Amino acid sequence: MNALHERIAASFGAQGLMQTLGATLTLVEDGEVHIALPFSAHLSQQHGYVHAGAVTS
Repeated sequence: MNALHERIAASFGAQGLMQTLGATLTLVEDGEVHIALPFSAHLSQQHGYVHAGAVTS
């Protein structure tokens, strides 16, 4: 793991909200970071879609 990945992974790991949402860090490269957020009924809005508040978090 390079220094950039370690720094970003440490910052991400310290964010309790990401853990609460079930989000995971899936890719860290120069200029690009991917975060996965699996669907959960706990994160849905009244029409059954993932709530925009969860996505934008």
